[in-house]
Amino acid sequence: MVEDYAKTHNGNWPMSWDDLDGTETAMRLAPLDSSYWRKYTTVDFTVRSEQLISDPELIYLAVMPISGKYFVYPHARRDLDKVLQAIREAKRSPTPPAR
Repeated sequence: MVEDYAKTHNGNWPMSWDDLDGTETAMRLAPLDSSYWRKYTTVDFTVRSEQLISDPELIYLAVMPISGKYFVYPHARRDLDKVLQAIREAKRSPTPPAR
């Protein structure tokens, strides 16, 4: 969901779970809205994309399993690297705002 958000919001990081509920992934996974994901995942909504670009390791603190143990999220590195890539690409070539 964070990757979709970044791709459709000029590489910006979401500010709340509500932001993530409107993503393509969230709609595809309905009825599993953010209330489901909140049980298993923490997202630091105070972080900004620019921070993640300058310190890529920060992504692993910005999105974490509630348990704090990544063995419950075996594809974390791959998925979070895709989020970083989406942010970088969107920041390089932002899409114009919707009319």
